[in-house]
Amino acid sequence: MLYKRENILKITGANKVTSALELLLSSKKIQNLLKKDLKFSEPKNILFHGSPKLLKGVIPNISNGGMNKNKKQDLVYATDNPEYAIFLAIINLKDKGIASVTFTGQRINLSVDINFIDGASKIGDGYVYVFSRDSFLKQNNHEFTTTKTIKPLFYINVKPEDLISPIKIKLN
Repeated sequence: MLYKRENILKITGANKVTSALELLLSSKKIQNLLKKDLKFSEPKNILFHGSPKLLKGVIPNISNGGMNKNKKQDLVYATDNPEYAIFLAIINLKDKGIASVTFTGQRINLSVDINFIDGASKIGDGYVYVFSRDSFLKQNNHEFTTTKTIKPLFYINVKPEDLISPIKIKLN
């Protein structure tokens, strides 16, 4: 089920989707507003997955990301950090462009490399999918994985301006 960006902002009273998703994680009031449409009982039991593509379900595949230690195993990745998911939703990696997410304590660091800037990669609109945490295992860097195909509880269309943290450019 698609919750339009404008509707989720209106329901939560937030001005950015990042803030709305953080409220969904922490606010019983917001969770109760959506509860009749969703199939989870506690807001802490949700995870987020960002993609520039509209998907009906998320199928496990091999991630070639630099931090990925499971390069031979098909997995679905999700996160408990809304900014992480929005960042992955709005970047469309092509060719040799690289995007990176790291954390300093709880502070998120988003970056792209010079090949992203100079190449065919681009930033645009995307989607954040909200999943039940049930079949996911905790990994590192606010990541969770599962080997199962996952259907979202719902999804939200997002825009680059929904990010709160800046995207930095790595020159080396």
